[in-house]
Amino acid sequence: MSTADAPTERSRAETPDDEGPDSGDARPPRRIRPSVGWLWIALATVVGWPVTSHVPFRNLDRSWQYAMSAIHRIDPGFGDPVAFNYGPLGFVAYPMVGTGAPFFVGTALLLLLVGVTASLFYATLRLRAVAPTVAGLVTAVMMLVGPTDQAVELCVVAGIVYVVVRMTSASATPLTSSHWWAMAAIAVALTMIKVSVGPALAVTLLVASATAGRRALAHVVVAALVSTLTLWLIAGQSIGDLADWLGGVAQISIGHVSAMSK
Repeated sequence: MSTADAPTERSRAETPDDEGPDSGDARPPRRIRPSVGWLWIALATVVGWPVTSHVPFRNLDRSWQYAMSAIHRIDPGFGDPVAFNYGPLGFVAYPMVGTGAPFFVGTALLLLLVGVTASLFYATLRLRAVAPTVAGLVTAVMMLVGPTDQAVELCVVAGIVYVVVRMTSASATPLTSSHWWAMAAIAVALTMIKVSVGPALAVTLLVASATAGRRALAHVVVAALVSTLTLWLIAGQSIGDLADWLGGVAQISIGHVSAMSK
């Protein structure tokens, strides 16, 4: 081949532009790039901090909220001894002053929960081709005016919306194994915080993963099992009580749905 016949750097660079007028129609899948997104998420987390008292006083709601933290100082056993609408991580939703370590751990985990919620809202907006600055502003406003005092419920909604948009958006990249594992872990954690709310995200994940294929479904099931065992032990529970607690979770969830439908 002569020098004149060899393709130059200029000709190679111009090749994609010469493929025809329809070549620009095939757009690559949109990916969420970190960049300044984390700054917006941090801002949304700060403004979305639940405006509620963490000081216990004589009140019906404050009494059981205080008990969710205090029980870990007395007898943290859930299952047959304790059956409630909140699980062994229930103290995360309402950390109370005066309970010692559960208050500080619960406050840190509540901050993480609010941050996860903001991340899911921001990621959903970016999937819809919203500019980073606009997505950040909208997320911050949503967290500011949203019911962040019901942090678990809001996170469940954010998770469901994210999964549905990710699965139905033609321009979004498919959920990877790490996404399925992360979402399954979030669903399990939310269930262990509030039994009557967390399963909604878990059911959404099961349906979405089953639609995506057997491998995705396997990731969700295995991740849920691993997360359940891990978080159960981290919460100071006994493996022997897990079956009783799961049975109680099923009864409470069914009863909650039945009561709310009346």
